[in-house]
Amino acid sequence: MKNSLKVFLIMLCAFVIFCSGTCIAYYNTRVYGFDTQASLVTVGEEKITFMDFEIYYSSIEEKAETIKKLFSDRSYTVLSKPCLQ
Repeated sequence: MKNSLKVFLIMLCAFVIFCSGTCIAYYNTRVYGFDTQASLVTVGEEKITFMDFEIYYSSIEEKAETIKKLFSDRSYTVLSKPCLQ
């Protein structure tokens, strides 16, 4: 139990260090190389921008509807009986 917790914490720390290093490198590259108005995350009325990746709200809604259609055809409602006291 102790070893698995230790491994998990090491992996978590490594992930946090990796992500923070990636964000810092991206920001420094944008500021000092190309764009003086760099930002890591921008939220607008039509889209969300994260490190030059653009996610449009309309595409999120389309994907959500597609997933709802897929799961509504194959889902069942299970009702449980209340416990008798």
